[in-house]
Amino acid sequence: MNEAQSKPIYREESSATALLFFDFSITNIYNTIMFFYLGKTFKDNYPNHTTLPNGLCLSTDDGWHLHGSTITKGYCLQNNKGNYCSFICDTETVKIAHDDTRGFPLYYDENGLSNLEDLSQRIWADANNICIQQNMNVTYDVKKLIFDKQSYTDDQVIDLIDESLHRQFKEFVNKNTLPIKIFLSGGIDSLLMWSYLDHYTQDYELVDYEYLKYTPFWIKNAKHLKSKYWAYKQIHLWDEPCVLVTGSHGDEYMMRGPACSSKLLKYLGYDILDEVTPDQYMYAYLTKPKNIEAINNSIKYTKKDCFSQCLNMMANDHQHWHIEKTLTFTPMKDLDILRLVMQSSPEQILAQAIDATISKQLVQRLDPRKLTHLAKYKNVTALIPILSKKVID
Repeated sequence: MNEAQSKPIYREESSATALLFFDFSITNIYNTIMFFYLGKTFKDNYPNHTTLPNGLCLSTDDGWHLHGSTITKGYCLQNNKGNYCSFICDTETVKIAHDDTRGFPLYYDENGLSNLEDLSQRIWADANNICIQQNMNVTYDVKKLIFDKQSYTDDQVIDLIDESLHRQFKEFVNKNTLPIKIFLSGGIDSLLMWSYLDHYTQDYELVDYEYLKYTPFWIKNAKHLKSKYWAYKQIHLWDEPCVLVTGSHGDEYMMRGPACSSKLLKYLGYDILDEVTPDQYMYAYLTKPKNIEAINNSIKYTKKDCFSQCLNMMANDHQHWHIEKTLTFTPMKDLDILRLVMQSSPEQILAQAIDATISKQLVQRLDPRKLTHLAKYKNVTALIPILSKKVID
């Protein structure tokens, strides 16, 4: 790597903004893809490279920001909600910081650490205080993810999820400076996100097309991304700065993923395949052969503390994160929402798993008319076109 290639490529932020550098309005974050390789050498499948103060080599996508000795990308809301990654650098170590529900995996070996490369060791979601020494010695603390049962009624659970989503959308809309886009797939999760977004602003684009810009990073890494992370098979990617609001993690963190929901329901005394019926939203999806197989495999192994088992499963089920100039706003990527869903009665957990009843009730509170745009079944019904806001006016 020559001298020109190894110069720092991050935009310097003024010290006045350093304390708020994850804020949408402060960072004005553009070019947001959140992939990196930190190691003893650079990687040529990334467009940018810099040598850190402790001598390690950082290869990244575009759009990271420099704040003093910290390199960061993403957004952070109140209470450390959001989706970001930061490298806090000094002459001896590099520390990694992130939001309270890390949205990307971490792999490492004796030569490097990455959220893209296939390396031999994995840092699971219960890791904290991740620190990398000059010799690539990686250390971290482990704080086990334990489910703590509270005495909530089913209505209180829905109220608390509603309050959480309102807080996130209100703060996002107030601070965001980029064009907002949302694609409605016909599914309940994008519909739910649309309901909250539309409650706070009408300044957004309802996307009625698919668009994927073939950027240099995408060309070099698309095959690996799509094979490793299913969500990148259906992502949008524009070549101008924007925010894509997505329903990512809605299945998983709202307890509708086949493997996890069937496991917890088995623990609670239900067989999900016996309970689901053809008139329910999840029927066609749950009864797909591949999902029947996944369910049967999942229910074979249930721990004594099945709630904590499911919490850990979902914490390590990463979907997608920011890509190129398209920032993804993912309010469902929040383990506290999953914890709330699991506070429900067994009956409400079952109803949500087979018919998305919690999600539907949240839409109902905001705008019942939007439910007319919900497909009959998850993932198997033709898209219900929403070409403009005129369809609900």
